[in-house]
Amino acid sequence: MKIYSILVVDDDETVIQFIRHSFKEINFVIKSANNGYQAINLLKSRKFDLMFLDINMPYMNGETLLQRLKSSINKDKIILLTADNRKEMIQRIVSMGIRRFLLKPTTMTDIRKITFEMLKIEAETLIKREFVPARLNFEKSSDLNDLLIHVTGIPDENFPIKAKEIFETQFYGYKYSKIHFNVNPEFKLSLNAIEILEKLVQNTINISHTPLYDIRLSGGFMRTINTDRIKNNKVLSKCKY
Repeated sequence: MKIYSILVVDDDETVIQFIRHSFKEINFVIKSANNGYQAINLLKSRKFDLMFLDINMPYMNGETLLQRLKSSINKDKIILLTADNRKEMIQRIVSMGIRRFLLKPTTMTDIRKITFEMLKIEAETLIKREFVPARLNFEKSSDLNDLLIHVTGIPDENFPIKAKEIFETQFYGYKYSKIHFNVNPEFKLSLNAIEILEKLVQNTINISHTPLYDIRLSGGFMRTINTDRIKNNKVLSKCKY
């Protein structure tokens, strides 16, 4: 399943939440930066399918950001989202290679329309989050000492409760030396992915009595998530990843 990623660079939290809300039901992940410096740091660690960029921001504005990025980003994947419609400003941005604009205030329909056009997405091919329920699949090592748990789909807030019941059956009568969570990338489409993963791990150690340092986290989700969010979590930070 393709997961589209969008970076919103804007100092207005209302705009960020509006765009996040525009894609909350489908297979999009939205990351945000409040100025050019934050955007550069995010762009160093990952690639985005699309960027919504404001012009007037503190510390480093959108125009300076474009100058700093130069050829390191595909300008065809940037949408200028601004309330500043001065002709001279628009001309400067166009000279930098930006061709798509949306003036604030805009609508959810316009946000989604321009996104689908630029990414060449047919609306009927999008996947709604509720149609990809989370599942657990278990795989024991040949000597039965280690357990691999494959986590697929998009979890909702009730998933840890359902998983706990499964864990109680799976771990009954077994003591595993190590437990390995392989978390697929679509897991991040959950609005509370980190908190849900924390509950899964917490349930695991409570039921299996496996110490946190013998829990390993890997998979597509771990490769794409900001590691600072793991480091700042009191449970997940003690696991291997």
